[in-house]
Amino acid sequence: MKNNKFNSKWVAMLCGASLFFTACSQNSGETEVASDMEKTEDHSGHNMEAGEPNEMMDLMHENMTAMQEVKLTGNPDVDFANLMATHHEGAIKMAQEEESKGSDTMLVIMAKKSPPKQKEEQEKLRDFVQNYQSATGDTAVTMKMM
Repeated sequence: MKNNKFNSKWVAMLCGASLFFTACSQNSGETEVASDMEKTEDHSGHNMEAGEPNEMMDLMHENMTAMQEVKLTGNPDVDFANLMATHHEGAIKMAQEEESKGSDTMLVIMAKKSPPKQKEEQEKLRDFVQNYQSATGDTAVTMKMM
């Protein structure tokens, strides 16, 4: 039962990350492979500023660029862990921004609590990648995803 909950949690997280990347794609409906020079796309089309520079949006764009620069391995577990660790780095920076400049007490308190949780998960994800040992010869799961 515990193993089933663990698997369900990872499946849910992977689905959430997949939806996040799909929703943030500027090229919806198009399939293309980006060269190294094309990986950093211009996010100017996502202008959500209210007349002034928006530091939170700047942090989000920096994080999206950092996630696009993550070297994918083709292994869904390793790729997920690397992308989520990078995603958490962006969440930490956004929480720090909210903590230093936010005015809503509830959100500032949430922002103060967020970095330790994000860092803990980030450490687990990085430990997974560092200690991951691929099962040689077993490509059934990967093939099902193709």
